[in-house]
Amino acid sequence: MNILARIALLLFLTVSMESCLADDGVDMTSIQYRVTTEAPMTTQIIYRKAQGQHVQVEMPQQTTVWYTTEYADADFEAVVKASFSNPADQQIGYTLHHFANGKLVAKDQGTILPNSTYASQASYTVTK
Repeated sequence: MNILARIALLLFLTVSMESCLADDGVDMTSIQYRVTTEAPMTTQIIYRKAQGQHVQVEMPQQTTVWYTTEYADADFEAVVKASFSNPADQQIGYTLHHFANGKLVAKDQGTILPNSTYASQASYTVTK
């Protein structure tokens, strides 16, 4: 099985498991933040937790897929910001995703120019 198929399967299983875990009788919305790149270049991710605080994550050098899930029982602005550093001599693509209860609700994507740095942000308003 090639690497893209494995990543797709892993992400599908993760979203499926998180949907089951959130089903505890409380009206919660699961929000998954996901950052993917075509090659390792993500240096830092900052995201907002459902309670409002920001979390900063320093990224390992070989990471091309990162995700985390928050469970919200009230309205909040879901925000994820990713910083990239492209050391390559070609453009490298990235995508920021927001999933609400397993469905894609927001996406930002683009390419990072060769030998450059860039930061991108995506947000989604969770309403209960």
